[in-house]
Amino acid sequence: MLSEKKTYKDITYKMTCFIKNARAWRAFLSFIFS
Repeated sequence: MLSEKKTYKDITYKMTCFIKNARAWRAFLSFIFS
């Protein structure tokens, strides 16, 4: 149960980081190609 909760938290953390990175990359690319 405890490890399962930790895994879920780890997944949500990684998804949050991925979304932030994707947003940053999109802004970066739009800045370059604008």
